Amino acid sequence: LIGMRGAGKTTLGRGVAEILGFDFDDLDEVITRAANGKLPPQIVAEQGWDAFRKLEADCFQSAASVAAARKGKILACGGGIIETAPAMDIMRCHNPVILIDRHIDDVVATLEADPAAQVHRASLGEHPRDTYKRRLPKYEEVANFRFPIAKGEKDLSSLTTSFARFVNIALGRAIPSTVSDSFFISLTAPDYAQVSPEILRSAASNADTLEFRVDLLESLEPENVIHQAALIRRSAPGTPLLFTVRSVDHGGKFAGSEDEYFKLNFLGLQLCAELLDVECTWSEPRIADLVAKRGPSLLVGSYHNFGRMLNRTELKDVFQRCMLSGAAAIAKVVVKAEAREDNWTVQEVGKATTPDSAAFIGLCLGEAGKLSRVLNQVMCPSMHPSLAPGAPGQMSVTELLETRQALGLMGTSRQFAVIGPWEGEAPKTSAAASLSLRLLQAAFKALQLPHVAVQDFARSSEEASRLLALASTGGAVLLGPLTSQLASEAWADVSYVDCVVQRNGKLTGHCCKSERLKERLQPLGSKRTAAILGERGDPAACVAGLHAVGFQRIVTATPCEEPDVEVVQDLSKVKDLDALIYMGMEMPLEKLQQSLTEICQSNKPMVIDMSLQMAPTWLSELAKKSDCQMVSSEVFLLEEMLAWFRAWHIEAKADVLKEVVAKELVNFREASQQARQAWT
Repeated sequence: LIGMRGAGKTTLGRGVAEILGFDFDDLDEVITRAANGKLPPQIVAEQGWDAFRKLEADCFQSAASVAAARKGKILACGGGIIETAPAMDIMRCHNPVILIDRHIDDVVATLEADPAAQVHRASLGEHPRDTYKRRLPKYEEVANFRFPIAKGEKDLSSLTTSFARFVNIALGRAIPSTVSDSFFISLTAPDYAQVSPEILRSAASNADTLEFRVDLLESLEPENVIHQAALIRRSAPGTPLLFTVRSVDHGGKFAGSEDEYFKLNFLGLQLCAELLDVECTWSEPRIADLVAKRGPSLLVGSYHNFGRMLNRTELKDVFQRCMLSGAAAIAKVVVKAEAREDNWTVQEVGKATTPDSAAFIGLCLGEAGKLSRVLNQVMCPSMHPSLAPGAPGQMSVTELLETRQALGLMGTSRQFAVIGPWEGEAPKTSAAASLSLRLLQAAFKALQLPHVAVQDFARSSEEASRLLALASTGGAVLLGPLTSQLASEAWADVSYVDCVVQRNGKLTGHCCKSERLKERLQPLGSKRTAAILGERGDPAACVAGLHAVGFQRIVTATPCEEPDVEVVQDLSKVKDLDALIYMGMEMPLEKLQQSLTEICQSNKPMVIDMSLQMAPTWLSELAKKSDCQMVSSEVFLLEEMLAWFRAWHIEAKADVLKEVVAKELVNFREASQQARQAWT
């Protein structure tokens, strides 16, 4: 992380490292450790700036090497790291370098508000504004990405979460889905400081993506574009941005040169726009240069002809050009309809020309072309009632969905999400989320389904609801606190939900884990006491299932926040034990085996393994030797996954999913084992 002192590099970096589960280091602290406890101003006072800069570059080299060697580390650099050539060279070879771009007025206000807090910093020798003006070109030169902070922003919690999402995008871990019934809403305001945040939030609640029409801004100066992007991100957190500079030739207002066009688009890449619109009529070398530097952004190759309809040969040619030599994720062609049949023609040529690895947008303008918007399945441009349309004939998301439903034209592909807490805030839940995502991805592929599995992070039901409310979302698997938060807010009579179905804007909740547990335990003749043993699963799901089946007492030997669970010191002394739910333990294996042996031999409970750990064959052998019924983690996970698919109304062959579960569990366990060995 680079940027001016007072920009928030250390504060944001440390907070995001905790959220993402990364290590964190502050370069000033690294320097202090290397200088035997001397702070930077003391080093500068005793040895001068040149000596300090050399020490800083040496420490940066060492810290950056460690960051490159270990996965997941955030390094906050001093504001002057760009003052030396060696440090600049290191940053040019490293990716990502992120500029924390806080407005200079706010930086100065922070530095002047509490002079006592600046004692650990050496004097700049000039006013911070002069330093910023001098350093900014170098910051921009080495920064792969630029995180803008809206002027006057004071909500640190929201800002930190926003930056966590930004880092996830920069690392290529948050790629928008291109599935049926997905939409983007065009943002057409000249100044978003004058737009109510409620309007932006309302637009985001209906849209998979927000199109940021840069060409419609009052000023195209980089500073203003950056500030406007920050305002949009602040009001619509988590919603992907499509960065669009629409030229006059393509129906927009940008009338600048080719150099100016690509300069703005490179700024869009720096702002980490999830999608970037690239008009295919600009020179091929300039487009190729942009493609080579696109990073994680998906490219939308576009062509617009407001004057006439193209024939099929011409349409095929422009669709191919919009693929940007295979680099585009979406090819977008917009022409003027001259007859009703043109609506179908554009769609037919787009489908026949665009490769399966990409999506297409094929539209006709004006009233005669409205049908093309109904027919267009993926990333259909739409408008918000409180904003001006981005193009003639645009309709709202609600109008489009109602028309498609009436005509039976809803799409076939959907995104299915795994939504849980951030990795750093719940590492045990994070492992389950990773496995669930891999299972869904592998299952959709094995079953030859057009669906896409995605992962999202949420601290609240409100954050989770953004994705769940989209027409392109078919359902979701919920993990962590969301299972109870969303249940209590959406369904008055439900306390736990781990699977959600979204159909026609209506959410339905299911307790798949609890239901599977209930089905397994229902045949037991006696349901007196059940024990939950482990630290890695979701005890709330177990408690819900055990209560539903009629267990009178639930105990555990590990800390548990569930109110109906009794914590006991020694499970081996528990009598009348009819069910044992094993969720994985951190205690030494020998001690664990001894404890469970006593339990199983004396009570002979049904043993259900939910641990997902490295092949606990000892547990199945113990259950067999003790004459206990045993449900392995593979079997239980398969049954749970089948329950997801039934809830989502997806036909799935059990034998196919069985192979998927077996393969992905092996991969998951091997990866977990390697991670533990690497950590050790």
